[in-house]
Amino acid sequence: MKRLFLVLFLGSAFLFANAQLKTPVKVSELKKEITDYIAKNYDKEFSIVSVLKINSKGIITFEVTIQKDTRKVILTFDAIGKFLKKIEPKNEKNKVIEGSKKDGGKAKPDKPGTK
Repeated sequence: MKRLFLVLFLGSAFLFANAQLKTPVKVSELKKEITDYIAKNYDKEFSIVSVLKINSKGIITFEVTIQKDTRKVILTFDAIGKFLKKIEPKNEKNKVIEGSKKDGGKAKPDKPGTK
């Protein structure tokens, strides 16, 4: 019985230590660098639908979800507003694209047989 409690305690301590704190943020509170990046790299039909401030072990990032019609894009920025990555949800899978895109946010499909 003591082992069970020890395992439960250690497991919950591990989960707590690795937890991320996600806090909703108003669009009006976003850093200018983030809104400028979106305006520069995405057409005006994209709108910001949600913003989360994520605190993971003291590292702050912002997760900004933008949408145009049915297309959603999740952009991640660091605490000072520097672009980190883009995720485009597609058919139950998330395609992660590292670095900024100069093509207006249009992801190029992978070539068959490549990763």
